[in-house]
Amino acid sequence: MSKITGVAVAEINPELDFIILSNGAKWKFDKPDSIDCFIDNLAKYTLDPYFAINGIKSKLDLIIEKCTATQISFDGHYCYSGNFFDVSSIFRIWVKRGSALEIQLDKLITENLKTPAYQDALSEHGKEKYFK
Repeated sequence: MSKITGVAVAEINPELDFIILSNGAKWKFDKPDSIDCFIDNLAKYTLDPYFAINGIKSKLDLIIEKCTATQISFDGHYCYSGNFFDVSSIFRIWVKRGSALEIQLDKLITENLKTPAYQDALSEHGKEKYFK
């Protein structure tokens, strides 16, 4: 596997595997939590069904004219976004397609969605709320 490299703020470096736009319960100008913190949270906390039903992972289709050089390098790759059910720790992280991090996050998210705690959270919210 390749070494995972990334930043918590946009820098001009198209060789990054990820950019953290937001991660954690933060004020506007606070630095986001690290990618390691996000990975720990995925293993520890239940994903919020509201975000999971609507898609945690989506393909980036950027408006190039409004992007930095770093952001442009992520066009066509993926954005992971959402929150957790039992603790507020929002996340919005851009990840390069085919990176070691994408594989790791996909595995952790799939495992999270299969847990009894996620099924309980889905029941608590009410499935009908999401599947109209």
